[in-house]
Amino acid sequence: MRLLCALALLSLLPMTACGQNPSSAAPASAQAAQLPPPPPGWLAGQVQGGVVVSSPEPDQRQRVILTLLPITQPGSPLKDWFGNQAVALAQSFGAVTGVTETMEQAPLLIRVAKVTTQARGDLRAVFVGYVSPHGYQMAVVMAPEGIDEKDPRLQAASDYIDKLAASHFELAANAAPAAPPGTTAAQGAAQPLANPASGARLMALMPPLGPPEGPPMYPRPGDPIMQPRPQLPPDHDIPIKGSYFMTGIGYGAVNAGINGSAYGSHAVQQILLLYANGVAVKSDIFGGNLAGHHQSEGFATLDVTDPSVVSQGGFGRWSQDGQTININWNYAPPEQLQIDGDKLVGGGTTYNPWPLADGIRLDGAFVRPGDPTLRGQGIVLSQDGTFASDGVNVTMGAELVMPYFPRVGYGAYEVKKGSLVLHYANGFTVAIALNIDGNTLLLNNFGYQRVR
Repeated sequence: MRLLCALALLSLLPMTACGQNPSSAAPASAQAAQLPPPPPGWLAGQVQGGVVVSSPEPDQRQRVILTLLPITQPGSPLKDWFGNQAVALAQSFGAVTGVTETMEQAPLLIRVAKVTTQARGDLRAVFVGYVSPHGYQMAVVMAPEGIDEKDPRLQAASDYIDKLAASHFELAANAAPAAPPGTTAAQGAAQPLANPASGARLMALMPPLGPPEGPPMYPRPGDPIMQPRPQLPPDHDIPIKGSYFMTGIGYGAVNAGINGSAYGSHAVQQILLLYANGVAVKSDIFGGNLAGHHQSEGFATLDVTDPSVVSQGGFGRWSQDGQTININWNYAPPEQLQIDGDKLVGGGTTYNPWPLADGIRLDGAFVRPGDPTLRGQGIVLSQDGTFASDGVNVTMGAELVMPYFPRVGYGAYEVKKGSLVLHYANGFTVAIALNIDGNTLLLNNFGYQRVR
C-alpha cells in the first residue's frame, strides 16, 4: 500500500513522511535476485539497462507504466540526493506543477510529482528507490491524473516494487540483456539506445490503438523463421549517387494467381538506384514481400559489394559518358538514358527524380488504424532519434514470420537509404522499407498516418 498512501497525499503539498521513518539501508551482503515476472496480464519489455512494465489497457493514455532504471551511485545525504533526482526526472517528462516531500517507508524512499504533458495532460509520477547490493535502484510509476488511489493497478505496481526491494533486485548500469536468437552483437551496438526513462515517456505519447489483441501466433516447430538482414559495415555501405522513379512496362516474373507465376511484360512502378561503385538496381517501388528482401526492408541493408547479390535479376552495371547513362542489366536488355535536367530519358521511358528518404529525423505519432473490432498499430518518433512502437512488427508478418521482432518496445532509429532502421533497446535491429507521402509513413507499404 506504499504507493497508494503517497498518491493520496499528493494534494496536501508540502508533504511530510507517510508511515514509518526507519533507515533505508539494505544489507551490504545481499545478493541481487532475478527479475520477478510482471503482474498478470501486464506488458513487459527488457531493454538495455532497464525494464518497462505497463498495464494492458487499449488506451495507452490510461495505462499505468512502471520503469526500472539502471542502478546508480547515490550522493550524500541520500534523502536529499534522491529527492533531487526525482524532480530532475519529473522535469524531463514535462512541466512539474506539484511535488511532495521525500517520504521514507523502509526500505524505500518515495517522492510523488504532478506533471503536465502536451500529449496526456496531467500525470502523476511516483519515484521510488532503495539501496541495492551495488548502488541505488530507482523505479518510476506513471499514472493518469484521474486514477483512483484504490485502483488495483496501483496496488499491483506497489506490490511489484515491494517484491523487488525485498529481494534486493538491481539492474546493472552497464549490463545489456542478451540479444534474441539470430541477432548479432554488432546489430545491438549499432546505435546509442534510448534509456528506460525516455522510453517510458515515448510510450506515454502513444495514441489509443483499440481493443487488446489476442495471443500472438508463433511458428510451429520446423517452420521457417525470418531474420532481418544484418546492418552493413562501413566498407560495404556504398553511397547512392542517384534515385529515380518510373511508371511503365517492365519485364520479369509476375503473380498469375491460381496459375502460379508468369514471365513477361507487365505494368510496373519502379525505382532506379545508381550506386557509387557502378552498381545499378531496379526494384518495385513498394515492397511486395513480408520479410527477407530489399523490397520489404528498403536499401539500408542491401549489400551491393556482394557478388552473389549483384549477380541477380534487377541488378546491373552503369557508367556515365558525358550526358549519357549506360546500364547493362543482368537479365534484361541494356538501357541508354540521356540526362535531361534532373530526369533521365531514353527508350520511351522517363525516370523522374525520386526523393529517397535518407538522413532525416521525424517527430510525431503515427498510427495504422485497424478495423473497429481490431487493434491498430502505432509508432512515436522523436527528433532526438528515439522511438517507441506498438504492433509495428506486423510490417514483417508479426510473430508468425519474424518472432524476434518486438511487438512493443523502444530504442533509437535512423532513416537511411529508403529504410526506417529501428534499433530496439533489447539489441534487435530491423530495417523497414520507408516511403513518405505527406503525413503518411508507408512502412513496407503499410500506411501509418500522422495523428499528432
